[in-house]
Order: sequence, then C-alpha cells, then structure tokens
Amino acid sequence: MNLSEKIQAAAAEFTKTLLSIMSNANLSELSALAPKASPAVVKPVVAVAAPKPAKAPRVAKAPGARLPRRTNAEIEALVGRLIEVLQNNPEGLRAGGLIEELGCDPKELPKTVKAAVASGRVTVTGNKRSTTYFAADAAAPAVRRSATVVDKSLPNGAASASAEAE
Repeated sequence: MNLSEKIQAAAAEFTKTLLSIMSNANLSELSALAPKASPAVVKPVVAVAAPKPAKAPRVAKAPGARLPRRTNAEIEALVGRLIEVLQNNPEGLRAGGLIEELGCDPKELPKTVKAAVASGRVTVTGNKRSTTYFAADAAAPAVRRSATVVDKSLPNGAASASAEAE
C-alpha cells in the first residue's frame, strides 16, 4: 500500500468514526460544542447598495497589454491629429514615423489609419513595411495601394510592382 492509499484509508476511517459519534450524540451536546458569541460582537446586517465606482481614468499600461476600448470621438480626435501630422509632412510618413509624431501606442494606429483612409482624408501607397501615408489633397489625385503583379514570363515568377492612380 503506497502513501496515497494509506492517507485515503485513514481519512475514510476518521470520517466513519466521526459520523458514528455525531449520530449517537443529542442536539444539546452538539450545540454545547459551538462557540458562544457575545451580543456586543454580533452586529446587525444592513443591506446597503454599494456606490457605483467612478470611471477610472486612462492610465499607462504595461507593454503588450490590451488597450482599453476607445470611443468614436477618441478615434476621430486621433484621426484629426494624424491628418495634421501628415499635412506637415508632405513627403508622407510610415507607421513608425506616425507613432513617433503622434506619441500614441502602436496598437492604436491601425484602427485610426483605417478610419482616416475610409473617410478619404488619407491616402496610402506601398505594401507592408514600405507603406507610406499621405494627407489627401484636393488638388492631387488619390493614390491607391499598389499591387504586386507576378509576371510569369520572368524567370522564377519574379514580381514587379505597379502603382495605380484613381
């Protein structure tokens, strides 16, 4: 018999003995064993509704932690700042430059840029790490995201990039 089996057997025997003793005892003997509470210690329980906690202010988060949900107004405010930064940088900026200029968390940028592009106030060129963002100018045509075209006539299916204008 291993240690675990010995412990289980002892616990089962203890429980059986304790139940036998308690079933043969009367109620007055059992109540005498209960600790006595003095009236001064016992306080009446009053049901009081807990006050609603105040909305916590936004605080700095740990790196990699999830961002708190942003309202549409907060996203729109960041879109406004994004457009100002892009207007001050006519050569355009990549994501890293935008994050640096805006002073925002990198996780805040994708939704903000998506909203700005969807509204037509920001144009995009390039793919992946070479994606560059520009403020949409009424005088200049909007630039679409360039597509990579695979030319099958080239060796190994080499890719050539082409940019399209609207």
